[in-house]
Amino acid sequence: MSTFPYREVPPPRALRDRVECFWVVERRLEPGSAPHVQRVVASDRTNVIFKLDDRGSRLYVVGPASRFALVPMEATALTIGVRLLPGAAPLVLGAPASEFADGRASLEDVWSGRGRELHERLALARAAEDRVKLLADELARRSGRALDPRIEATVARLRAGRGADLDALARDLGLGARQLRRVLAAWVGLNPKLVARLARLRAVLADSRFGTAPWVVLALDHGYYDQAHMIRDFEELAGTSPGRMSVSSNTGSRRSATLPRER
Repeated sequence: MSTFPYREVPPPRALRDRVECFWVVERRLEPGSAPHVQRVVASDRTNVIFKLDDRGSRLYVVGPASRFALVPMEATALTIGVRLLPGAAPLVLGAPASEFADGRASLEDVWSGRGRELHERLALARAAEDRVKLLADELARRSGRALDPRIEATVARLRAGRGADLDALARDLGLGARQLRRVLAAWVGLNPKLVARLARLRAVLADSRFGTAPWVVLALDHGYYDQAHMIRDFEELAGTSPGRMSVSSNTGSRRSATLPRER
């Protein structure tokens, strides 16, 4: 039987201001199985990813994505990721988030010698838990700077999921509309309107899990003009309908774990 187990590992306390979670996927396809294609939803998160498969190992950065993508997956692979919170990429990677938007880059190019050393250590480690700890330790060493409170406040308001008033947000921060776009591009990698749209999509999914309100009511409650407007947004950002994505989210094989204790 083909398996695609996915689990999340919460970050240690020292990284909670910049890391949402670590995640692990171990894929095993039975011989003769059809190739697997993973639908990846648009996101305002940046991920650092280590992948190990029959072709060797890679360590790279995947930036925030403005659209969904269909990604072919290897038959057998171990993939370990660090999902950064919006606004944390420049602190962790040392470069504006806009440099990684809708693309990927080798971490060895971003961190030079330190990236190569980390890649070698990850490739030699025996267990997924050991690799998660290596990534956590490296991020902790690179976490001297604190996230600008204005960036935190901006991202929090945009991700409130209720169609943020961008003009009011810019005024409250003492910024012009163009300045707000530049700030979000540097720290998050996407424009303010798109960050708000992604937050609204997530909020609809969260409310749909209760299963009590019709889709048209959810659409209006979350600031869409109508149900058709909501469906178009889901198809552009997620590549599927709200109903199908809700079923997929509710039946996924997600489980949590904890970081191994230091030895």
